[in-house]
Amino acid sequence: MECLRIVNYVCTIELGCRLNLRDICQRANNVEYNPRRFSALIMKKRNPSFTCLVFVTGKIVITGVKGAGESDIAAHKVRSVFKKLGYNVKTSPVKPQNIVGTFNVGRKLDLIKFQIANYNSSIYEPELFPGLTYRSGGCTFLLFISGKVVITGAKSINMIHESYDKNSLIIKHFIAN
Repeated sequence: MECLRIVNYVCTIELGCRLNLRDICQRANNVEYNPRRFSALIMKKRNPSFTCLVFVTGKIVITGVKGAGESDIAAHKVRSVFKKLGYNVKTSPVKPQNIVGTFNVGRKLDLIKFQIANYNSSIYEPELFPGLTYRSGGCTFLLFISGKVVITGAKSINMIHESYDKNSLIIKHFIAN
C-alpha cells in the first residue's frame, strides 16, 4: 500500500481591502475575468503552481499548492501582486480550508462489502458515481474499486494524517479476493 500523498491544499487569505476586478484584469498578467460566468477573477501563477479566485471583497482562495509551505509562498506572491497594483494590502493568516490527499491500497477493493459493513457512514450507488463515499473523523473518503482512495475535507495536515492512519487499516480489510 502506498503512503498518503497531499495533492491539493486549498486555503484563503484576506487582503483587507476592496478590489476593482475589471481594473486588475487590465493591468495584471495571467488573469481572467468574466463576471457573467463567475463573480471572481481567476489568477494563475507558477513556482509553485497555483490558481487564485480573487473576490471584490479582498478575499482570495488559493488552490493547487501541496502544503502549508507552498501556501505561504503563494500568499506572499499574491499580496505582492496587489501591492504593486497600488492596493493597501494587509497581512492576514493563511487559513486552510480543504486538504486533499490520495493513496492506493495496491489491489482491488470490494466496495459492496465495505458499504454493508459501514452502512451508517457510507454511500455506494455505482449507477450514479463509481466510488463509495465514506465519512469518518471529519473527512470524506472516496474509495474506488481499483484500490485508489481520495481523502478530502481535512482542515489541517494533522487531521488528514490522523484520518489516514485510522481508516487505511479499516479499508485494507476490504481488499477483494
